[in-house]
Amino acid sequence: MKFSYNWIKSYFKDTLPLPDKLAELLTLHAFEVAPTIVGVPTGAGKRGIEDFILDIDILPNRAHDCFSHLGVAREVSVVTGVAMHEPAQPREFNKSKKVQTTVHDASLTPRISALSIENIEVSKSPEWVENYLQVLGLKPINNIVDATNLVMLQTGQPLHAYDRDKLAQKDGLYILSARPTRAGERLITLDEREHDIPEGTLVIADENRDAPLSIAGIKGGLESKIDETTRNIVVEAANFNPTLIRKTSQVLKLRTDASDRFEKEISPDLTRIGLEKFANLIREINPTAIIEGLADDYPNPQEIREIELPKGFTIEKLGIEVPNERVVEILERLGMTVEERGDQYRVIVPLIRLDLETKEDLAEEIGRIYGYENIISSPLGETSFKPEINKTTYYLNKIRKELIEGGYSEVMTYSFVNKGEVELMNPLASDKNFLRASLLPKLKESYELNKKNRDLLGLKDVKIFEIGKVFKNNQEILMLGKMPDATEIDLDEYIASQPEPTELPNLQTSELLNMRYQPISPYPFITRDVALWVPAEAKPEDIEKIIKDRAGSLLVNLFLFDTFSKEGRVSYAFRLVFQSMDRTLTDEEVNKVMETVTSKLQENPNHQIR
Repeated sequence: MKFSYNWIKSYFKDTLPLPDKLAELLTLHAFEVAPTIVGVPTGAGKRGIEDFILDIDILPNRAHDCFSHLGVAREVSVVTGVAMHEPAQPREFNKSKKVQTTVHDASLTPRISALSIENIEVSKSPEWVENYLQVLGLKPINNIVDATNLVMLQTGQPLHAYDRDKLAQKDGLYILSARPTRAGERLITLDEREHDIPEGTLVIADENRDAPLSIAGIKGGLESKIDETTRNIVVEAANFNPTLIRKTSQVLKLRTDASDRFEKEISPDLTRIGLEKFANLIREINPTAIIEGLADDYPNPQEIREIELPKGFTIEKLGIEVPNERVVEILERLGMTVEERGDQYRVIVPLIRLDLETKEDLAEEIGRIYGYENIISSPLGETSFKPEINKTTYYLNKIRKELIEGGYSEVMTYSFVNKGEVELMNPLASDKNFLRASLLPKLKESYELNKKNRDLLGLKDVKIFEIGKVFKNNQEILMLGKMPDATEIDLDEYIASQPEPTELPNLQTSELLNMRYQPISPYPFITRDVALWVPAEAKPEDIEKIIKDRAGSLLVNLFLFDTFSKEGRVSYAFRLVFQSMDRTLTDEEVNKVMETVTSKLQENPNHQIR
């Protein structure tokens, strides 16, 4: 996510480190950061202020508080030790006499707040507002919409503004409600697309006419859009169930900056903070505006979290002794209230830090701010603990080792088949609606496939085995299947008959040590054979070298498959395997390669092609 260095810097009186140094500090203590410089255009042929973009990789567990410039600024303050401006006292709003908010289901909408504002003038935003939006990739629209976007980028709380005069009024009251949709409801969103809203989707509705105004947490509706005629507005700040928002966004294929924040979960406390910031901003950029009042429905307020942190716990978890005064300092810098109670601390966690629930979480916070580089590695102490040997694992590894050393290769086939004794309630496909009762059917298919590719694999014989579960006679049985001999062995029965292991086996084999990996071509291969008489003293390796040198990159395998001697000469027969990684080869191009190979072989008068 992108953040403006200039914006973050505005929260501090004292000088911050330069962007590259700040990026390094944040990377060491909080998030991976990459700084890039940008220029902000302010008009035709002009460039605005120069800024740095901090591209910060914020992991999901911190999205609730750090998908915002304020959240990142708090982290900057903690890792640099530079104090932020003193936060303003919370604004006290009068209760609105004209707007009401209603939550229908607190499990879906924990809170819905709305600010009623009158006498506004819709116009172009000030240049500094447009600069911040443009540098972060948002298009300025007008001073009201831009203000909602700016507050979202500032606090992490999405807002949506409605033209109040386009809402229905009853007994002098406008009512915004958060409710699930009913079958057949539709909405034209701000991008002028009409949506059939699935039943059960959460919407913000105009309660007085029982009609959706916006898809909750995702996109506003066109009907209540802010335009140049707007004079009175309602600014809504709500909190929604993150799972529901994510599912709705996926179903409607509609993803927005707002939905991205809601689906990662944010604190209901942010609705108040977001509306406070909006009120301050709108008075600055729209001086004629009058705050009529606040509506707020918050059925089950978020509980304050208290965590007991034993004084020795940090040492136990991190392996280093962080001085008690340093522990308190770090926690307080992170916005927590710390009270000492004998041999432990009582820590009150900020409401916006949804990720902090246990003393282990606090130890992790202390560790990252104190610095992981300060944690010194040390050898583990001696222990008398002797790990138990798992009998099943012991014998399975032993069986694998013996089979691999005997020339077998292990395969894994599907457990889902088209017939068996155990039927699936929700099959993946029509031919995979049972659990297998035997390994052999799929093992035979694998054997036949590998046998067809024997030349490509460079194998004289194909030998494969599989170890896996089968389901028959109302039992789950571990079996061993082998091909080509087609024997199937009950491993549960076999392992139960073996003695308990007393020591771990040596599991390394020459095949495992020499294992290599390479991509497989999806295109078919072509084989050609060449046989020739050579003097008895000629070595096959020398012939192979000539073939490889002339065959080129299309030759993927070459092996000697027949040898016999007669009258002082020896006959070598080689199989050549050709394949391309990017196309299907033709007989014509392979034949040309073979002509080149045979011509070179026949240059030696002692070589005679058979």
